[in-house]
Amino acid sequence: MGVLDREYLGMGADVQQFEHALEAFFGRPVVCVVNGTAALHLAVQCCGIGPGDEVLVPSLTYVASFQAISATGAKAVACDIDA
Repeated sequence: MGVLDREYLGMGADVQQFEHALEAFFGRPVVCVVNGTAALHLAVQCCGIGPGDEVLVPSLTYVASFQAISATGAKAVACDIDA
């Protein structure tokens, strides 16, 4: 039986096995998340960014960058370089 047959795409025994394999490989704790937006959100939180902070974001990016930052209570500020 495969992962799709068990219908636990984000949180199941297969994910736990994968996390343990990654922990053994990297030698440090690992957490898997369901998508890139969730990963960005955790990364922003781990940097200690939150309410009252502003984060510069390239104006040419995916919307998840803005969503992950605003989910922490910080403000995403679109910016670009001056050629």
